[in-house]
Amino acid sequence: SVFVIAYNHAKFIRETLDGILKQKINCEFEIIVGDDLSKDNSRSILLDYAIKNPGRFKLLFYPKNLTAAINQIWVFKNCSGKYIAMCEGDDYWTDSLKLQQQFDFLEKNSDYTLTFHDILMIDADGNNIEKDRLPDKDKKDYEKDELLTGPYLPTPTLFFRKFDITNYVTAFSKAFNGDSLLLSILTQKGKTKYLPEIVGSVVRLHSGGVWSSTTYLDRWNHSLNTAQVIFGILDSKRRASTYDHFIKAFEMAAWDADYYQSKKY
Repeated sequence: SVFVIAYNHAKFIRETLDGILKQKINCEFEIIVGDDLSKDNSRSILLDYAIKNPGRFKLLFYPKNLTAAINQIWVFKNCSGKYIAMCEGDDYWTDSLKLQQQFDFLEKNSDYTLTFHDILMIDADGNNIEKDRLPDKDKKDYEKDELLTGPYLPTPTLFFRKFDITNYVTAFSKAFNGDSLLLSILTQKGKTKYLPEIVGSVVRLHSGGVWSSTTYLDRWNHSLNTAQVIFGILDSKRRASTYDHFIKAFEMAAWDADYYQSKKY
């Protein structure tokens, strides 16, 4: 299943869908798109693609705006595949063999739950901002549970084994950073593989993005909110092993907020 959430992405979503449809893979896959009552013509574009590609799309059109968190839950619930690949409506894939390579690896390695790869960053007009968004130190494999205190892995690169979201609905509805929560769940279920041979997908930074449109201090608030949600889903053993990490995050936030408000940067 290819997971897509969209909101006012009319300017970008054709590139997203084209990158998905050009995938060459030796199995069938579905494309689940949740449009959160876009105010532009995103829905018209999605309908056009669905008509031209019968049987490939499942479109979720809600009668009201649900928020990104709830949209994410509904898209997850509608994914029926063994694996899920993520690509939000303003990002896109460039490697036509991306899905095949990630599929092949997980099929052959049952102890791994998640795969990821390199990412590029562009602006709203398609200009390169960062040639390689993923730091070199993060380009490695991760053991089970390691991502609980590990780095953020770019959403458009994620390909993972589907899990039952039922027990995590409340957590996803509360967490602002749903992708960070997702990583914390997946890392508890198995190891993570970095696949350097996949040509980077593309993440787009623009003023309409959920994260890029928030203020500096709001980003800290959202990150801490998500950290609390993640800590809440951990068992006692994992809470004990990650406690210092989460406490340091809150201490760093307090220091950084004071420094920011003093206008020292």
